[in-house]
Amino acid sequence: MTISIDFFYNKWYFVFRGDFVISYIGLEEILRERGKDRRYLHEVVGLSNDTIAKFKKGESVSVSVLERICLALNCDIGDICKIKKSPRD
Repeated sequence: MTISIDFFYNKWYFVFRGDFVISYIGLEEILRERGKDRRYLHEVVGLSNDTIAKFKKGESVSVSVLERICLALNCDIGDICKIKKSPRD
């Protein structure tokens, strides 16, 4: 079951996976702080529009995608996604 809470590029997303939740809130915050947007992820990082849409839909992405984003933004995976016990944490 997946729970999505709107707000990535004005939408936050949480992906519910059994006993935990994956949050991509950090990615949105870092992009906003650095004046970047989805185009940056597509044009500079080289992510496909389908992959970017996965963040928007609250779907899982591969570790290699997270790695490419981190290298481009000079950050750690923990800066762009978090694992939480529930959406309320």
